[in-house]
Amino acid sequence: MKVSFFDEAIAHLALQAVPGLGVTGIRRMVHNRGSAKEALLSLGATKYAGLIPDDLGESLLEQIQLGGGVFLYPGHEAWPSAWLEGLDFPPPFLIAEGQIQLLEASVLRLAIVGSRSCTPYGREQARRFGSGVASAGGVVISGAARGIDQCAMQGALSAGGAVIAVMAAGPDQHYPPGVTPLLHAILEQGGLVLTEFPTGMKPLRQNFLRRNRLIAALSHGTLVVQATKRSGSLNTAGWALSLGRDLFGLPGAVDCSVSEGVHGMLRDGAYLVTSPLDILDSMGLREETAEPPELAVLNQRDLSLEAMALELGQEPEWLQMRLVELELSGYLLRLPGGLYHRSGPGACPSPDT
Repeated sequence: MKVSFFDEAIAHLALQAVPGLGVTGIRRMVHNRGSAKEALLSLGATKYAGLIPDDLGESLLEQIQLGGGVFLYPGHEAWPSAWLEGLDFPPPFLIAEGQIQLLEASVLRLAIVGSRSCTPYGREQARRFGSGVASAGGVVISGAARGIDQCAMQGALSAGGAVIAVMAAGPDQHYPPGVTPLLHAILEQGGLVLTEFPTGMKPLRQNFLRRNRLIAALSHGTLVVQATKRSGSLNTAGWALSLGRDLFGLPGAVDCSVSEGVHGMLRDGAYLVTSPLDILDSMGLREETAEPPELAVLNQRDLSLEAMALELGQEPEWLQMRLVELELSGYLLRLPGGLYHRSGPGACPSPDT
């Protein structure tokens, strides 16, 4: 008898919640039995007999819905099938909280990942690239880990952009500790929190590699900001390459260990980027976006950083990074006295003319 996509997804949900089975064991059982539903039924004649409620899948689904989540599965209208088809073992279901339309094919998504033990330079650049991509209308996707991941997400949020957080645990298991306020901010600003693990699943070591492949699969490209030779970020980079996605690397100091992984990527052919504009050009965002608000406020008069921050409703430290980027790109000048002056089309008359 043919099993529906929904029934299969529910059976997978229940199987993942059974202690001791593991991903490999589940895959083997499903292969041998022909379906997840049959694999679940077969457990009744094993050591798990009496330990698995008949309604385990339905009970877990109810927990997801009560927690505000949406259960996605192959065949669901929001299922990102085109993005997952290249995976050898695509997730049988996803649990989403927030704006599931961010998974649509028309949404341009960039993964920004990197070392947890990053340097101040790495944190600053992650925020800069996150802000730059978000300012152009792109969506930043990452794993919410400490360091580069969280800085990139914060940069995107500071620019008013949307963020997708892909987690390595169940929807009720926020990890790492202290990440809950960031996840709440992501949801409040129209973002999405996504996981392929059932309620109650702890952040096990093997979960992070599965999470990495999902980050790469759901993105048009991946940027690695800082990474050591053994960084998990290189696992994400490997998945990006195997799936035919663009891979970008930000160069760093040659005597810094968290630059070694990125420099290795660059030697192997990853795109070298020094500005968010490099990525925006590659993703086709730069020409399609409206005039940046940081330039628009300078159309009629020159302004100081503080005056611009007040008018735009942005934090001065984040705005300053954006202004440096625009200055290096030739869109504005910093005048004596700290005023910013727009150059090129749309500029107000220079005080020297």
